[in-house]
Amino acid sequence: APLSLICDGAEEDILSPEPLHTDVDPDSMVEDGSFEGKDVSGSWSSYENGYEVVADEFQSGLQSIRVTDGAAKQTVVVNAPAGSTVKISGYSKSSGASPDRGNDYSVYS
Repeated sequence: APLSLICDGAEEDILSPEPLHTDVDPDSMVEDGSFEGKDVSGSWSSYENGYEVVADEFQSGLQSIRVTDGAAKQTVVVNAPAGSTVKISGYSKSSGASPDRGNDYSVYS
């Protein structure tokens, strides 16, 4: 079954699932994980209020996405036998989120 990666956040969240380096991980199955380029919508789709590409804050590369009451979503198909271990890693930064926000700030896989 396909694996859906969804970055879902509350107001002013900065999300980037790319590791702490500027090199592209050759083993990554995520397309455009550092949200680079003029139009990331070829790799990432919007959910509800979606996201905006920003260059004022980033983890690696030159830009990231800011999610305000929406999400960025990408489906990654993993062709692995049932029971296999799948490693998922990434980076998410919140701003203004508190522990009692419940599902208002979430990262899903």
